[in-house]
Amino acid sequence: MEPKTIGKFISVLRRANGMTQRELAEKLFVSDKTVSRWERDECAPDLSLIPVIADLFGVTADELIRGERKSEQKREQPDEKSNPRSEKQYRLLLQQRLTKYKNLTLISFGLLLLGLIGAMIANLGFTSGLVGFCVGAVFLVAAAICQVCFFNNAYLHTEDEENSQEILLFHTRLIRIAKNLAYIALVFFGAILPLLFCPSYTGLMTWSWIMFGAVAALCLLAVGVFTYEIILKKRWSERGLLYLSEREQALDKYRHGLLKRLTVIAASLTAVLLVGIVITRSIDIYAIERPEVIYNYEDFKSLMEGYSYIDAEGNRITEQQVFYDYEVLFFGQNISSSDNVIEKVPSDTSEEPTEVRDAQGNLLCTYYDRNSSVRYVEFSFEESADGLPVKVYTQFTLFAAQTLVDNITAGLIVAIVLALLICVIVYLAKRTPKANI
Repeated sequence: MEPKTIGKFISVLRRANGMTQRELAEKLFVSDKTVSRWERDECAPDLSLIPVIADLFGVTADELIRGERKSEQKREQPDEKSNPRSEKQYRLLLQQRLTKYKNLTLISFGLLLLGLIGAMIANLGFTSGLVGFCVGAVFLVAAAICQVCFFNNAYLHTEDEENSQEILLFHTRLIRIAKNLAYIALVFFGAILPLLFCPSYTGLMTWSWIMFGAVAALCLLAVGVFTYEIILKKRWSERGLLYLSEREQALDKYRHGLLKRLTVIAASLTAVLLVGIVITRSIDIYAIERPEVIYNYEDFKSLMEGYSYIDAEGNRITEQQVFYDYEVLFFGQNISSSDNVIEKVPSDTSEEPTEVRDAQGNLLCTYYDRNSSVRYVEFSFEESADGLPVKVYTQFTLFAAQTLVDNITAGLIVAIVLALLICVIVYLAKRTPKANI
Protein backbone atom coordinates (compact mmCIF):
# COMPACT_ATOMS: atom_id res chain seq x y z
CA MET A 1 0.00 0.00 0.00
CA GLU A 2 1.40 3.40 -0.97
CA PRO A 3 2.33 5.44 2.13
CA LYS A 4 0.33 8.58 2.79
CA THR A 5 2.51 11.70 2.82
CA ILE A 6 2.01 15.45 2.90
CA GLY A 7 3.40 15.81 -0.60
CA LYS A 8 1.09 13.27 -2.21
CA PHE A 9 -1.88 14.69 -0.31
CA ILE A 10 -1.05 18.21 -1.56
CA SER A 11 -0.83 16.85 -5.11
CA VAL A 12 -4.26 15.22 -4.80
CA LEU A 13 -5.84 18.34 -3.31
CA ARG A 14 -4.28 20.55 -5.96
CA ARG A 15 -5.59 18.47 -8.84
CA ALA A 16 -9.00 18.17 -7.19
CA ASN A 17 -9.20 21.98 -7.10
CA GLY A 18 -8.07 22.32 -10.72
CA MET A 19 -4.88 24.19 -9.85
CA THR A 20 -1.49 24.02 -11.48
CA GLN A 21 1.74 23.97 -9.51
CA ARG A 22 2.45 27.55 -10.60
CA GLU A 23 -0.97 28.77 -9.42
CA LEU A 24 -0.50 27.14 -6.05
CA ALA A 25 3.01 28.55 -5.77
CA GLU A 26 1.76 32.09 -6.46
CA LYS A 27 -0.85 31.81 -3.72
CA LEU A 28 1.76 30.60 -1.23
CA PHE A 29 4.49 33.05 -2.37
CA VAL A 30 6.90 30.26 -3.27
CA SER A 31 8.29 28.97 -6.57
CA ASP A 32 6.64 26.25 -8.64
CA LYS A 33 9.83 24.21 -8.23
CA THR A 34 9.27 24.24 -4.47
CA VAL A 35 5.72 22.89 -4.92
CA SER A 36 7.07 20.21 -7.24
CA ARG A 37 9.62 19.15 -4.62
CA TRP A 38 6.86 18.91 -1.99
CA GLU A 39 4.78 16.67 -4.21
CA ARG A 40 7.78 14.43 -4.90
CA ASP A 41 8.38 14.21 -1.12
CA GLU A 42 11.87 15.66 -1.50
CA CYS A 43 11.04 18.16 1.24
CA ALA A 44 8.08 19.30 3.30
CA PRO A 45 6.40 22.70 3.51
CA ASP A 46 7.54 25.08 6.21
CA LEU A 47 5.51 24.87 9.41
CA SER A 48 4.27 28.43 8.91
CA LEU A 49 2.72 27.34 5.59
CA ILE A 50 0.78 24.36 6.97
CA PRO A 51 -2.24 26.38 8.23
CA VAL A 52 -2.32 28.42 5.03
CA ILE A 53 -2.27 25.34 2.76
CA ALA A 54 -4.92 23.63 4.95
CA ASP A 55 -7.21 26.64 4.79
CA LEU A 56 -6.65 26.98 1.03
CA PHE A 57 -7.87 23.43 0.33
CA GLY A 58 -10.52 23.34 3.08
CA VAL A 59 -8.85 20.72 5.23
CA THR A 60 -7.45 20.85 8.72
CA ALA A 61 -3.78 21.15 9.52
CA ASP A 62 -3.94 17.73 11.19
CA GLU A 63 -5.36 16.15 8.03
CA LEU A 64 -2.65 17.78 5.94
CA ILE A 65 0.11 16.47 8.19
CA ARG A 66 -1.44 12.97 8.28
CA GLY A 67 -1.78 12.98 4.51
CA GLU A 68 -5.46 11.94 4.52
CA ARG A 69 -8.89 13.23 5.41
CA LYS A 70 -10.64 12.38 8.61
CA SER A 71 -14.04 10.75 8.74
CA GLU A 72 -16.90 12.58 7.04
CA GLN A 73 -18.50 13.52 10.35
CA LYS A 74 -15.34 15.11 11.73
CA ARG A 75 -14.44 16.69 8.44
CA GLU A 76 -17.80 18.49 8.17
CA GLN A 77 -17.36 20.19 11.52
CA PRO A 78 -17.18 23.98 11.11
CA ASP A 79 -13.66 25.30 10.79
CA GLU A 80 -14.41 28.94 11.70
CA LYS A 81 -11.84 28.82 14.48
CA SER A 82 -9.10 28.16 11.97
CA ASN A 83 -9.84 31.26 9.89
CA PRO A 84 -8.35 33.85 12.27
CA ARG A 85 -5.19 31.76 12.54
CA SER A 86 -4.85 31.41 8.76
CA GLU A 87 -5.49 35.09 8.26
CA LYS A 88 -2.78 35.84 10.78
CA GLN A 89 -0.43 33.44 8.98
CA TYR A 90 -1.29 35.08 5.68
CA ARG A 91 -0.44 38.53 7.02
CA LEU A 92 2.76 37.10 8.47
CA LEU A 93 3.75 35.76 5.07
CA LEU A 94 3.13 39.16 3.49
CA GLN A 95 5.23 40.82 6.19
CA GLN A 96 8.06 38.36 5.61
CA ARG A 97 7.91 39.04 1.89
CA LEU A 98 7.96 42.78 2.52
CA THR A 99 10.94 42.48 4.86
CA LYS A 100 12.81 40.45 2.27
CA TYR A 101 12.15 43.12 -0.34
CA LYS A 102 13.43 45.84 2.01
CA ASN A 103 16.63 43.88 2.58
CA LEU A 104 17.14 43.33 -1.15
CA THR A 105 16.60 47.05 -1.76
CA LEU A 106 19.73 47.67 0.30
CA ILE A 107 21.68 45.94 -2.48
CA SER A 108 20.46 48.52 -4.99
CA PHE A 109 21.30 51.32 -2.56
CA GLY A 110 24.77 49.84 -2.08
CA LEU A 111 25.31 49.80 -5.86
CA LEU A 112 24.42 53.49 -6.04
CA LEU A 113 26.83 54.27 -3.22
CA LEU A 114 29.61 52.30 -4.93
CA GLY A 115 28.86 54.15 -8.17
CA LEU A 116 29.24 57.52 -6.45
CA ILE A 117 32.55 56.44 -4.91
CA GLY A 118 33.76 55.16 -8.29
CA ALA A 119 32.78 58.43 -9.98
CA MET A 120 34.65 60.40 -7.32
CA ILE A 121 37.78 58.30 -7.76
CA ALA A 122 37.69 58.63 -11.56
CA ASN A 123 37.06 62.37 -11.44
CA LEU A 124 39.39 63.43 -8.64
CA GLY A 125 41.95 60.64 -8.69
CA PHE A 126 42.37 60.27 -12.45
CA THR A 127 41.10 63.77 -13.42
CA SER A 128 38.58 62.35 -15.87
CA GLY A 129 35.06 63.64 -15.42
CA LEU A 130 33.62 61.79 -18.41
CA VAL A 131 35.01 58.47 -17.19
CA GLY A 132 33.60 59.25 -13.75
CA PHE A 133 30.14 59.75 -15.23
CA CYS A 134 30.38 56.49 -17.18
CA VAL A 135 31.40 54.56 -14.05
CA GLY A 136 28.51 56.06 -12.09
CA ALA A 137 26.07 55.37 -14.94
CA VAL A 138 27.05 51.68 -15.04
CA PHE A 139 26.31 51.28 -11.35
CA LEU A 140 23.06 53.24 -11.75
CA VAL A 141 21.86 50.90 -14.50
CA ALA A 142 22.88 47.86 -12.43
CA ALA A 143 20.96 49.19 -9.42
CA ALA A 144 17.88 49.85 -11.59
CA ILE A 145 17.95 46.34 -13.09
CA CYS A 146 18.34 44.75 -9.65
CA GLN A 147 15.49 46.83 -8.25
CA VAL A 148 13.14 45.90 -11.10
CA CYS A 149 13.91 42.21 -10.54
CA PHE A 150 13.43 42.50 -6.78
CA PHE A 151 10.14 44.35 -7.22
CA ASN A 152 8.74 41.87 -9.76
CA ASN A 153 9.71 39.00 -7.49
CA ALA A 154 7.94 40.58 -4.52
CA TYR A 155 4.88 41.89 -6.37
CA LEU A 156 1.88 39.58 -6.20
CA HIS A 157 -0.36 38.97 -9.20
CA THR A 158 -3.51 37.53 -7.68
CA GLU A 159 -7.26 37.78 -8.03
CA ASP A 160 -8.01 36.36 -4.60
CA GLU A 161 -11.01 38.43 -3.45
CA GLU A 162 -10.74 37.26 0.15
CA ASN A 163 -7.35 38.88 0.62
CA SER A 164 -7.67 41.71 -1.90
CA GLN A 165 -7.44 44.35 0.86
CA GLU A 166 -4.33 42.74 2.33
CA ILE A 167 -2.76 42.44 -1.10
CA LEU A 168 -3.56 46.08 -1.92
CA LEU A 169 -1.93 47.27 1.29
CA PHE A 170 1.04 45.05 0.54
CA HIS A 171 1.37 46.52 -2.96
CA THR A 172 1.14 50.03 -1.52
CA ARG A 173 4.04 49.37 0.84
CA LEU A 174 6.11 47.88 -1.99
CA ILE A 175 5.51 50.89 -4.25
CA ARG A 176 6.42 53.34 -1.49
CA ILE A 177 9.71 51.57 -0.83
CA ALA A 178 10.47 51.53 -4.57
CA LYS A 179 9.53 55.23 -4.77
CA ASN A 180 11.99 56.18 -2.04
CA LEU A 181 14.78 54.32 -3.79
CA ALA A 182 13.83 56.03 -7.06
CA TYR A 183 14.24 59.39 -5.33
CA ILE A 184 17.71 58.34 -4.15
CA ALA A 185 18.58 57.23 -7.70
CA LEU A 186 17.48 60.63 -9.08
CA VAL A 187 19.69 62.42 -6.55
CA PHE A 188 22.58 60.11 -7.50
CA PHE A 189 22.07 60.76 -11.22
CA GLY A 190 21.95 64.51 -10.61
CA ALA A 191 25.18 64.30 -8.60
CA ILE A 192 27.12 62.66 -11.44
CA LEU A 193 25.43 64.55 -14.30
CA PRO A 194 27.87 67.53 -14.28
CA LEU A 195 30.73 65.10 -14.99
CA LEU A 196 29.15 64.36 -18.38
CA PHE A 197 30.00 67.85 -19.60
CA CYS A 198 33.69 67.61 -18.67
CA PRO A 199 36.29 66.84 -21.33
CA SER A 200 37.56 63.27 -21.17
CA TYR A 201 41.00 64.42 -20.06
CA THR A 202 39.96 66.77 -17.23
CA GLY A 203 37.86 66.52 -14.08
CA LEU A 204 35.69 68.88 -12.10
CA MET A 205 37.14 70.60 -9.08
CA THR A 206 35.58 69.51 -5.79
CA TRP A 207 33.63 72.69 -5.06
CA SER A 208 32.46 73.03 -8.66
CA TRP A 209 31.21 69.46 -8.60
CA ILE A 210 29.44 70.00 -5.28
CA MET A 211 27.68 73.15 -6.52
CA PHE A 212 26.61 71.91 -9.94
CA GLY A 213 25.82 68.43 -8.60
CA ALA A 214 23.64 69.82 -5.81
CA VAL A 215 21.63 71.92 -8.26
CA ALA A 216 21.14 69.01 -10.68
CA ALA A 217 20.25 66.60 -7.85
CA LEU A 218 17.69 68.95 -6.30
CA CYS A 219 16.12 69.73 -9.68
CA LEU A 220 15.75 66.04 -10.58
CA LEU A 221 14.43 65.24 -7.11
CA ALA A 222 11.84 68.02 -7.44
CA VAL A 223 10.77 66.62 -10.83
CA GLY A 224 10.51 63.11 -9.36
CA VAL A 225 8.44 64.22 -6.36
CA PHE A 226 6.14 66.30 -8.56
CA THR A 227 5.65 63.45 -11.04
CA TYR A 228 4.79 60.91 -8.32
CA GLU A 229 2.66 63.11 -6.06
CA ILE A 230 0.70 64.88 -8.80
CA ILE A 231 0.49 62.34 -11.63
CA LEU A 232 1.40 58.74 -10.78
CA LYS A 233 -0.08 58.52 -7.29
CA LYS A 234 -3.56 59.48 -8.44
CA ARG A 235 -3.48 57.24 -11.52
CA TRP A 236 -2.21 54.21 -9.62
CA SER A 237 -4.86 54.73 -6.94
CA GLU A 238 -7.61 54.83 -9.57
CA ARG A 239 -6.28 51.62 -11.14
CA GLY A 240 -6.26 49.83 -7.79
CA LEU A 241 -2.48 49.62 -7.48
CA LEU A 242 -2.29 51.90 -4.45
CA TYR A 243 -4.50 52.04 -1.38
CA LEU A 244 -5.41 55.50 -0.14
CA SER A 245 -7.79 56.02 2.75
CA GLU A 246 -10.34 58.81 2.65
CA ARG A 247 -8.15 60.93 4.92
CA GLU A 248 -5.12 60.32 2.67
CA GLN A 249 -7.16 61.32 -0.38
CA ALA A 250 -8.24 64.56 1.32
CA LEU A 251 -4.63 65.23 2.36
CA ASP A 252 -3.46 64.62 -1.20
CA LYS A 253 -5.79 67.29 -2.53
CA TYR A 254 -4.38 69.79 -0.04
CA ARG A 255 -0.79 68.72 -0.72
CA HIS A 256 -1.26 68.84 -4.48
CA GLY A 257 -2.26 72.50 -4.30
CA LEU A 258 0.65 73.31 -1.99
CA LEU A 259 3.11 71.39 -4.16
CA LYS A 260 1.92 73.07 -7.36
CA ARG A 261 2.33 76.55 -5.85
CA LEU A 262 5.80 75.79 -4.49
CA THR A 263 6.80 74.17 -7.80
CA VAL A 264 5.82 77.31 -9.72
CA ILE A 265 7.79 79.48 -7.28
CA ALA A 266 10.86 77.20 -7.36
CA ALA A 267 10.76 76.88 -11.16
CA SER A 268 10.44 80.66 -11.60
CA LEU A 269 13.32 81.44 -9.24
CA THR A 270 15.48 78.74 -10.81
CA ALA A 271 14.76 80.01 -14.32
CA VAL A 272 15.64 83.61 -13.36
CA LEU A 273 18.87 82.54 -11.65
CA LEU A 274 19.83 80.28 -14.58
CA VAL A 275 19.37 83.23 -16.94
CA GLY A 276 21.65 85.19 -14.63
CA ILE A 277 24.26 82.43 -14.85
CA VAL A 278 24.06 82.39 -18.65
CA ILE A 279 24.46 86.17 -18.80
CA THR A 280 27.34 86.10 -16.32
CA ARG A 281 29.19 83.41 -18.24
CA SER A 282 28.74 85.33 -21.50
CA ILE A 283 30.42 88.46 -20.11
CA ASP A 284 33.66 89.40 -21.84
CA ILE A 285 36.22 89.25 -19.03
CA TYR A 286 38.47 91.67 -20.92
CA ALA A 287 35.70 94.28 -20.62
CA ILE A 288 35.57 94.01 -16.82
CA GLU A 289 39.30 93.58 -16.28
CA ARG A 290 40.71 96.18 -13.89
CA PRO A 291 44.35 97.00 -14.71
CA GLU A 292 47.04 98.03 -12.27
CA VAL A 293 47.18 101.85 -12.24
CA ILE A 294 50.67 103.35 -11.79
CA TYR A 295 50.97 107.07 -10.95
CA ASN A 296 54.76 107.53 -11.30
CA TYR A 297 57.45 106.16 -13.57
CA GLU A 298 59.60 104.80 -10.77
CA ASP A 299 56.88 102.35 -9.77
CA PHE A 300 56.16 101.64 -13.43
CA LYS A 301 59.82 100.84 -14.10
CA SER A 302 59.95 98.60 -11.02
CA LEU A 303 56.86 96.73 -12.21
CA MET A 304 58.08 96.27 -15.77
CA GLU A 305 61.55 95.14 -14.73
CA GLY A 306 60.19 92.09 -12.99
CA TYR A 307 62.04 89.19 -11.49
CA SER A 308 62.32 85.50 -12.19
CA TYR A 309 63.13 82.72 -9.75
CA ILE A 310 65.65 79.90 -9.52
CA ASP A 311 64.24 76.67 -8.08
CA ALA A 312 66.14 74.01 -6.13
CA GLU A 313 67.41 72.39 -9.33
CA GLY A 314 68.72 75.66 -10.75
CA ASN A 315 65.95 76.06 -13.33
CA ARG A 316 64.73 79.58 -14.08
CA ILE A 317 61.01 80.07 -13.30
CA THR A 318 59.06 83.16 -14.37
CA GLU A 319 56.66 85.03 -12.12
CA GLN A 320 53.79 83.67 -14.17
CA GLN A 321 54.89 80.08 -13.59
CA VAL A 322 55.25 80.74 -9.87
CA PHE A 323 51.74 82.19 -9.82
CA TYR A 324 50.11 79.23 -11.55
CA ASP A 325 52.23 76.46 -10.03
CA TYR A 326 52.43 77.70 -6.44
CA GLU A 327 50.81 74.51 -5.13
CA VAL A 328 53.48 72.34 -6.71
CA LEU A 329 56.29 74.66 -5.66
CA PHE A 330 55.22 75.30 -2.08
CA PHE A 331 53.48 72.09 -1.13
CA GLY A 332 56.06 70.09 -3.05
CA GLN A 333 58.68 71.75 -0.83
CA ASN A 334 60.53 73.27 -3.79
CA ILE A 335 60.39 76.72 -2.19
CA SER A 336 61.85 77.63 1.17
CA SER A 337 63.05 81.17 1.83
CA SER A 338 64.76 80.15 5.05
CA ASP A 339 66.85 77.46 3.36
CA ASN A 340 67.47 79.59 0.24
CA VAL A 341 66.07 76.80 -1.90
CA ILE A 342 64.73 79.39 -4.31
CA GLU A 343 66.41 82.65 -5.28
CA LYS A 344 64.89 85.79 -6.71
CA VAL A 345 67.08 87.24 -9.50
CA PRO A 346 66.61 89.81 -12.26
CA SER A 347 65.03 88.40 -15.41
CA ASP A 348 66.80 88.24 -18.72
CA THR A 349 66.91 91.71 -20.24
CA SER A 350 66.09 92.64 -23.78
CA GLU A 351 68.93 93.84 -26.00
CA GLU A 352 67.66 97.42 -25.99
CA PRO A 353 65.62 99.13 -23.28
CA THR A 354 62.16 100.43 -24.09
CA GLU A 355 61.82 104.21 -24.13
CA VAL A 356 58.78 106.25 -23.13
CA ARG A 357 58.60 109.74 -24.73
CA ASP A 358 55.99 112.46 -24.65
CA ALA A 359 54.48 114.20 -27.69
CA GLN A 360 57.45 116.54 -27.98
CA GLY A 361 59.88 113.61 -27.95
CA ASN A 362 61.16 114.23 -24.46
CA LEU A 363 62.39 111.05 -22.78
CA LEU A 364 60.23 110.24 -19.76
CA CYS A 365 61.38 106.75 -18.82
CA THR A 366 63.44 103.78 -19.99
CA TYR A 367 62.88 100.23 -18.81
CA TYR A 368 63.71 96.65 -19.70
CA ASP A 369 60.86 94.28 -20.55
CA ARG A 370 61.51 91.74 -17.82
CA ASN A 371 58.05 91.06 -16.37
CA SER A 372 56.65 88.11 -18.32
CA SER A 373 53.20 88.50 -16.76
CA VAL A 374 52.58 91.90 -18.41
CA ARG A 375 50.27 91.62 -21.43
CA TYR A 376 50.06 95.25 -22.59
CA VAL A 377 50.37 98.84 -21.29
CA GLU A 378 48.19 101.93 -21.79
CA PHE A 379 49.63 105.45 -21.34
CA SER A 380 47.34 108.42 -20.68
CA PHE A 381 48.90 110.93 -23.09
CA GLU A 382 45.44 112.16 -24.11
CA GLU A 383 44.76 113.13 -20.52
CA SER A 384 48.18 114.38 -19.41
CA ALA A 385 51.45 115.44 -21.01
CA ASP A 386 53.55 112.91 -19.08
CA GLY A 387 51.22 110.01 -19.93
CA LEU A 388 50.42 109.26 -16.30
CA PRO A 389 48.72 107.34 -14.85
CA VAL A 390 49.84 104.18 -16.66
CA LYS A 391 47.45 101.22 -16.88
CA VAL A 392 49.20 97.87 -16.90
CA TYR A 393 47.25 94.73 -17.89
CA THR A 394 48.83 91.55 -16.57
CA GLN A 395 47.98 87.88 -16.25
CA PHE A 396 47.04 88.58 -12.65
CA THR A 397 44.46 91.27 -13.50
CA LEU A 398 42.96 88.95 -16.11
CA PHE A 399 42.82 86.17 -13.56
CA ALA A 400 41.11 88.52 -11.08
CA ALA A 401 38.42 89.31 -13.68
CA GLN A 402 37.85 85.62 -14.35
CA THR A 403 37.67 84.96 -10.60
CA LEU A 404 35.01 87.66 -10.27
CA VAL A 405 32.87 86.00 -12.95
CA ASP A 406 33.36 82.60 -11.32
CA ASN A 407 32.39 83.96 -7.91
CA ILE A 408 29.22 85.54 -9.26
CA THR A 409 28.34 82.24 -10.97
CA ALA A 410 28.98 80.34 -7.75
CA GLY A 411 26.78 82.79 -5.85
CA LEU A 412 23.91 82.28 -8.30
CA ILE A 413 24.28 78.51 -8.05
CA VAL A 414 24.19 78.70 -4.26
CA ALA A 415 21.07 80.87 -4.57
CA ILE A 416 19.39 78.17 -6.67
CA VAL A 417 20.25 75.52 -4.09
CA LEU A 418 18.94 77.69 -1.26
CA ALA A 419 15.73 78.48 -3.16
CA LEU A 420 15.05 74.80 -3.78
CA LEU A 421 15.89 73.88 -0.19
CA ILE A 422 13.58 76.58 1.17
CA CYS A 423 10.73 75.29 -1.01
CA VAL A 424 11.36 71.74 0.24
CA ILE A 425 11.42 72.89 3.87
CA VAL A 426 8.19 74.87 3.41
CA TYR A 427 6.50 71.85 1.83
CA LEU A 428 7.60 69.53 4.65
CA ALA A 429 6.49 72.05 7.26
CA LYS A 430 3.06 72.67 5.73
CA ARG A 431 2.28 69.29 4.16
CA THR A 432 0.11 68.44 7.17
CA PRO A 433 -2.54 71.15 7.76
CA LYS A 434 -3.29 72.36 11.27
CA ALA A 435 -7.01 71.74 10.84
CA ASN A 436 -8.08 68.10 10.80
CA ILE A 437 -9.03 66.77 7.39
